[in-house]
Amino acid sequence: MFERTPVSLIIRTACLAELVLIGCTWPLWFAAAVFPRVPLVALLKDAPTWVLAGVSCLFVICLLALIFCVGPCRRYQRALLTGAVLSGTMAVICNQQCLQPWHWLFLLALLMRLLLPLGDIRKVLCVVIASTYLFSAASRIGPYVSDGMGHRITLSLLHIVGVNASDDVVSLLCVLLTGLEFAVGVLLIVPRTRIVGLIGAIVMHLVLAVALSPAGMNQYPAVIVWNVFLAGWVPLIFLPCALSDAECLLPVGPAAWAAMIASFIWPLLALTGFTDSWTGWQLYSPRPAVLALRIHEDVVDWLPPDVGKHVAPPPLLDDWCPLRIDRWSLETTGAPLYPEARFQLAVAVHVTKFFSADAKIRANLNAPVIPAWWRRTRTEFPNGEAIRRAASGFFFNANPCDR
Repeated sequence: MFERTPVSLIIRTACLAELVLIGCTWPLWFAAAVFPRVPLVALLKDAPTWVLAGVSCLFVICLLALIFCVGPCRRYQRALLTGAVLSGTMAVICNQQCLQPWHWLFLLALLMRLLLPLGDIRKVLCVVIASTYLFSAASRIGPYVSDGMGHRITLSLLHIVGVNASDDVVSLLCVLLTGLEFAVGVLLIVPRTRIVGLIGAIVMHLVLAVALSPAGMNQYPAVIVWNVFLAGWVPLIFLPCALSDAECLLPVGPAAWAAMIASFIWPLLALTGFTDSWTGWQLYSPRPAVLALRIHEDVVDWLPPDVGKHVAPPPLLDDWCPLRIDRWSLETTGAPLYPEARFQLAVAVHVTKFFSADAKIRANLNAPVIPAWWRRTRTEFPNGEAIRRAASGFFFNANPCDR
């Protein structure tokens, strides 16, 4: 196995990018961050930190072996793929925040290489990649299309080119950029327009990388690496199909058809709240839940320094200080905060342990209404007890590790 084919290059490039991204977010993978770990299952709440570190070490070893698997080592290709999928999945089970969008895409690519015939892998990857643009854009459609990260990226691009625009113009640009991303997804699905969609995807990722770079929003390295990687990886997948309609018309096997159908059904389920937002490609979207955590100013000093530095002053005539758990996550792990309500409530549960009085902490959860994802609902948690009670109401674990 592992012939010198374009599919081989696609997988090896993905393995290399995964290693770089793990390097950018290494405290997350090796349990070196003070940010709380939240296992996917409650059974691992008491698991020591070395379990996640050990699983991640095995994952890295498998990635390196897949990259340099040549000569006689090719006979172990399937075992290495299986080991990478299992260890990469186990890392997510040990800590939900490891399920970053790039890690999810990488696991899907490895599963395709493991389970699908070699001739079908690129065709399925074409559909999966196109679905990322379609559902990323779809998750921003609604009254909040000009809010959140999309708004900040638009302002960053305007700042780079030296243009000052009114709020109405910025909102219009947010709508336009969302429409362009959706159009890229459609163009990539249709064989005759794939070359146009491919050019649009490359330009979009390069523009995003500039907007997120030190010249723009000065984001952490992982999100920049992710966009630069996609700008180079997507052509490896699409260019042969874009230049040869005949190849795209070849029949695919039943397993490939099932994978193609699933690549649309799963994100649809994510839009309606039945699967996690990032696994449904809701990137730079205002749709996912946002937990606003507030600490009474009398007890801010009770927080450890690494947490207290992310507490902002209280608003005028208010005694409650916002704690930016998203910034806390970025600074300590190098990775964005996992956007699910259960994960953010688990972080809040962790913070309640710093206070002896539950009345000194409160939270507000702004979440989409299910299944009408374009609508929002707000839930108040007036104290630590209410936060802990809310965290106990999820199917998956919503409590932090105790160790």
